[in-house]
Amino acid sequence: MASEDQATGKGTAPPVGPSAQEQTNPPPLDFQRKRRRTILFDALVGVILAVALVGTREWFEKNTESGKWIEFSTYDIIESILASKPIPEKIPITIVDLSGLKTEGIQAAQKGDQATPRDKRLKDPLEKLVNLGAEGIAVDVDFSPQETYRTPDDPSFFQFCLDLWKHRHAPIYLGVWQRQALPRQLWLLDPSYEKLGVSILAPRLQTQNMVKCFQLHAQSECGPTLSEALAGELLKDTPPPSHFVARHPRLFQAVSTEELSKNVSVGTFPVDFSPLSNLRTSDHTIRSLELNELEANARLIEGHVVLVGDVRSPEPSDEFRVPGQLDQVPGVYVHACAIYTLTQAPLYIFTRATRWGVDLLLALLIILAVAGLRLYHNSRTTPEVAVTRVQGTLTIVVVVIVLLVSAVFVHRTRLLWDDFLLVMFTFLMHPSVEHYLKAMGQWLRRTAPGAWRNFILGAEKGQS
Repeated sequence: MASEDQATGKGTAPPVGPSAQEQTNPPPLDFQRKRRRTILFDALVGVILAVALVGTREWFEKNTESGKWIEFSTYDIIESILASKPIPEKIPITIVDLSGLKTEGIQAAQKGDQATPRDKRLKDPLEKLVNLGAEGIAVDVDFSPQETYRTPDDPSFFQFCLDLWKHRHAPIYLGVWQRQALPRQLWLLDPSYEKLGVSILAPRLQTQNMVKCFQLHAQSECGPTLSEALAGELLKDTPPPSHFVARHPRLFQAVSTEELSKNVSVGTFPVDFSPLSNLRTSDHTIRSLELNELEANARLIEGHVVLVGDVRSPEPSDEFRVPGQLDQVPGVYVHACAIYTLTQAPLYIFTRATRWGVDLLLALLIILAVAGLRLYHNSRTTPEVAVTRVQGTLTIVVVVIVLLVSAVFVHRTRLLWDDFLLVMFTFLMHPSVEHYLKAMGQWLRRTAPGAWRNFILGAEKGQS
């Protein structure tokens, strides 16, 4: 026989959650309409928040040191993927170390500065490189004049380089570091030396993107960098992109434009540093400017472009932190990797519009999936969908997709999603930010009318 408590229902736990009838019976029409409006409003809030977060992410990436550091760290990951692919057997780039040619105080030099000698100690090796069949030569030394030439020997040295170019058909380029805001014909002061001057400027913090050329205004000639000039001597046509990139040329770009000031803009391109270890070996680096050393390495010079720069003891301003490397790297190797990228392994990035479009599309997929699931169940059950759980799960799925797609893009198409870490972080933030904004909105709806009424009535009471 059942006990009294069992008969009366006393002592039993109350039912938890919706009843079976609530789960199966459709809710009233008024309830469905009200909840439908809530679902659509939540979706609209989600879209507005997605736009705001994507815009904030882009501002944070471009205008804060933390954002730039995260972007650089992202490139470290990308570089590890690039390094996993085989390097071409033939890289026609040679570096000649001029660290043995010490700078010295030169009589009448500007402000008593030291400078690399311009005499036969530099002229003879350059002529030897030309005789050994170099396709082009660049000297990674700053020859920038100020109001006058850096040394009294500059004009005769510049003319010597011009004569070699003219009579031996071997281009020689000289580095300029301080005068890129002027027209190129003034980079080496005298317009007759215009074609010798190339920029050796490299970003100090974001070496994953190198400068390709400088432009003063839309109608002016784009002044080349060292890497652009030597790449042009090796290859007249840019290597073709992957099939995927070629099919969608408006969505991706190899060179992006950035304004440095009102009058100066630059073209920048992402650099593949995967051949750096190869370039630092004796297969690509000649350790001395001595003529007999150059002669002994003639096979590394004929048909190659040659960069002459300080390998062993560069100035602090000529050392760079590059992706995938723990130690500082001499600037001449940074230029060499840039030449390799332009001539043998170009990389591509999203245009700004594509970047916005992809980020918002992924956010919309989550928002529409959650809204669609809620609308599907709106007319079927009274209980609400577990929005937080569903949104969180979909967000994690999208983050994993972003990670996998970014790796596949780099490996198979050389297309870089260079801010995918920030994109993933933005998506992970979206549910939490949306939750707190909704909670704040509900609190304001509850408290604002009463606070306003108290303010108005209190003011009237004080006046009476």
